[in-house]
Amino acid sequence: MLTERELLATWACEPWDRPPPPPDDIDAESLRRKGNAHFAKGEHAAAEEAYTAALDVLLLVPDDAARGVVLANRSAARLKLGTARARAALNDADEAARLAPG
Repeated sequence: MLTERELLATWACEPWDRPPPPPDDIDAESLRRKGNAHFAKGEHAAAEEAYTAALDVLLLVPDDAARGVVLANRSAARLKLGTARARAALNDADEAARLAPG
């Protein structure tokens, strides 16, 4: 799974160097729900991974409102992972508020 930074870096590459798009049966909403299920079970690292995968998909099909929701979810998962992830959680929360205020 690519991080947001890695995915953005691939866009600067030649088309044949880019990773293939996600399969049609993988959508951001199903990945977000998968993250929610992991979060509910206390599997916060798995939730973070699922939310990151959803964000990867949303980079290909921009939807600011959906991206804001997923960033807020990932922020919560990162907070549950402890102080080592606190800065990343805050960055996600700030971006979520910018994308989906209110």
